[in-house]
Amino acid sequence: MPDHHSVVRGVSVVRWDPVRPGPSGSRRVGNFGDLLGPLIVRALVGSVPVVARRRARLVAVGSILHLSRPGDVVWGAGVNGKMPLRLIDPTSLDVRAVRGPLTKAVLEGLGVPVGPALGDPGLLVSDAFPDLPDRAAMRPRRDVTIVPNLNDRSAFRDDPRAVDPTGPVSEVVAAIAGSRVVVASSLHALVVADALGVDARPLVSDAEHPFKYADHYAGTGRPGALPSGDVSAALASDGPGPAVVDLGALRACFPFDLWSTGGAPAEEARVPSPRPPAAAVDPAPRRPEDAAAVLGAWLARSGRPPEPHRFAPERDEDDRPISSRS
Repeated sequence: MPDHHSVVRGVSVVRWDPVRPGPSGSRRVGNFGDLLGPLIVRALVGSVPVVARRRARLVAVGSILHLSRPGDVVWGAGVNGKMPLRLIDPTSLDVRAVRGPLTKAVLEGLGVPVGPALGDPGLLVSDAFPDLPDRAAMRPRRDVTIVPNLNDRSAFRDDPRAVDPTGPVSEVVAAIAGSRVVVASSLHALVVADALGVDARPLVSDAEHPFKYADHYAGTGRPGALPSGDVSAALASDGPGPAVVDLGALRACFPFDLWSTGGAPAEEARVPSPRPPAAAVDPAPRRPEDAAAVLGAWLARSGRPPEPHRFAPERDEDDRPISSRS
């Protein structure tokens, strides 16, 4: 089975980073967005001496719920629209938060209890890179930055405005912070830009399913946001506007209980850094049919057929949801 985790203070943090063959030999993909999870978790746990309280896996950051196992703790991860969500024992998951209301609707349709907090933990990128807010507040060093999805890179290979999402994480997030506007089919480029208040415009991905983008925008107060078909159209658009998300709620449900220090939960021993108060938000959509409508608009804009089954799982003869589905 592929190695899909990093160990942070004794806890396995799931992240997608497979080894793939290349012209100079096999190497890890190194997609910056998929590497943010362990970095943010490490920053939140802090520098106090902590040890894992119990053997556990934390599923955080990315469209990686299909990598979850029975008993995993989920904090801010989401459904990957390209992958079948085959959960062996979905109700055994300890779901503290998910990326957005579309993921929430899918899990609740499978009978999984989901905590009320929504948000991609990539919105807390400044915890891992504290200098980013200052960079974003300065006069932009770059005008337009394009960050393609990992699988869209070939289309932008010759565009000098493009940043390779498999570059060093610190360099990719610094480029985003130093930009006037970001145009991206990389979800986490959009998430990081939202976190820093940088104007960001979503771009249709030829390779990626729209689910994750619709999920993020619906969970950050912008359910009507839609992607543009090309960079010129994105720059001519008004953009989706700033994210509205309760980062306080996302922080509050971080599973500090997976770690301990001197017998006490880790959150009792660390001094949190001061943060501005988060804006309150009542995320939309709430109902499965509303989630389906949001996804339907993204599917249509991306030239894909409707997916009416997405929020209505098949049921067995005892009227229980079947968790294995595409």
